[in-house]
Amino acid sequence: MTVRWEYTVTPASPVRRFACASDRDEFYDMITDVPATSAWYMTPRPGVHANDRAAFELLQFTVDGQEQKIRRSERKTGQTYTVNLGADVVRDGKPVRIGHTYQTVTAQAGHRLHFAIAQPTKDLSVTLDYSDTNIADLSVNGLIQSADKVRVMTLPEAANARTTTIEVPGWVLPQAGVTFVWTLTGEEAGLRDPEVLASAV
Repeated sequence: MTVRWEYTVTPASPVRRFACASDRDEFYDMITDVPATSAWYMTPRPGVHANDRAAFELLQFTVDGQEQKIRRSERKTGQTYTVNLGADVVRDGKPVRIGHTYQTVTAQAGHRLHFAIAQPTKDLSVTLDYSDTNIADLSVNGLIQSADKVRVMTLPEAANARTTTIEVPGWVLPQAGVTFVWTLTGEEAGLRDPEVLASAV
């Protein structure tokens, strides 16, 4: 699936990292580096390897619309993508518009994908593309308090792609999150004990 994030933030670090790991200790070490690092834990299973681009890949990162260079490193238990925002961005202390797009895989039978907000963020927009899946129905729950109305938009059935976007105007505080929940084609109505198989911090 392809996920696109856009948000306005005043960067506290000149570097952003996106890391994926199949080792729990390594994953827990990475999530302490908030907000500089966003980390994903991938349960080891046949055909899915945390150090494989097919399992996770950062495709694009922009600052105020300007595309930034992405550096990738790989190890036995995972991989890391690093982007340098520039020391001047932090020194200026001004809000900038960040955008990043990545692809990842998760077990469709997990029924749930959660994204946590790691730092104060303004004007959040998250788009989930689930075109090439056998998801029959998708809903989104935003555990977010906002003075303005949260908007959820889904493409019509006539469109060639299936995407759902949630937009939150104004500021979003840490500990909030966005959760996508789905039912697969042929499943009975209702979900049984959804399990988180991928998460973003």
